[in-house]
This record gives sequence, C-alpha cells and structure tokens, in this order.
Amino acid sequence: MRDVKQNERPSALLFDGSIIRSSLSFNGQNLINHSHLWWPAPYINDTSLTDVFTPQNQYEDFMTDPKWMDKVIMRSPIRIDFDAEKETEKHPLVHMHTQNYETRLHVDEPICFSKFMKYIFQNFYPEIELEYQKWNLLSFSYRKPRVLQHDFSSIVL
Repeated sequence: MRDVKQNERPSALLFDGSIIRSSLSFNGQNLINHSHLWWPAPYINDTSLTDVFTPQNQYEDFMTDPKWMDKVIMRSPIRIDFDAEKETEKHPLVHMHTQNYETRLHVDEPICFSKFMKYIFQNFYPEIELEYQKWNLLSFSYRKPRVLQHDFSSIVL
C-alpha cells in the first residue's frame, strides 16, 4: 500500500476497501510494461455495492465490532507484471506475484486492465454478477518472448 502512495500510481478503492492499482507504458503502438495490483482488504466488509464506503467508516465499524476476529480475512495481494526489458531465467517476461515479492508465477502473455479486473471479480467476488461480454478486452502488440528454460531446481516442496 505504501508503494501505491509513494509512486503516485493511479489507483482505485473498491467497495470493500481493497485497492486496485494499474500502470501501462507504451512505445508508440508497442506495450513496454504493465503492472496490475489487487491489494485485498484484510477483513470482511458487510457493506453492499450501493452503500457509501469510506475507509474511515469501515475501519471504525471493524474496530468497534465485539466479534472483529470473525471478520479477519487475510488474503494475499496479487500483482501481474510484464516488462519487455527484464526477462531472465528467474524473471519471466509476464508473471504473477503473490505473497512474497520474489515469487513469480509464469503468465502466458500481457493482459489488459479489463482482463485483470475480470480475473479479480470472478475469483474473489463471485457473488457479484457482472456482464463481462460488454467489456472491451484488448490484445497488445509487444516483443514476443525468447524461449528460455526457467530454472526450477531450487524449489523445495
């Protein structure tokens, strides 16, 4: 959350207190990099989509609730990054971060903001019905990845 404020990246606050941050950089028509972040609120929010949400009101409601511990829901932030200049064996061209900053899960290709939001809502807010067929899902022109053999030998299960 500090990163969002320090870098003054565009961000949005969802109805439950979760943060969305996204940035994309282009060189002409070509996508150079993107970073999409969902930072979930650490507690269950009882407000509906039509309620007026303010972080202060939500925090006060949470802190004054005698059963606050039943509302704690620690979820990992998710960030999907693409960087055409930083591909290495340990840093895939497109990847997803969860939990640890050094954790990188391979993603097939860069995604637009709408695809990212669709992923977040389908997986973390399944009770919300959205008409995704009306969303403009984009494909990007970008430097195609080199074929790299990623070294997973250091992973211990």
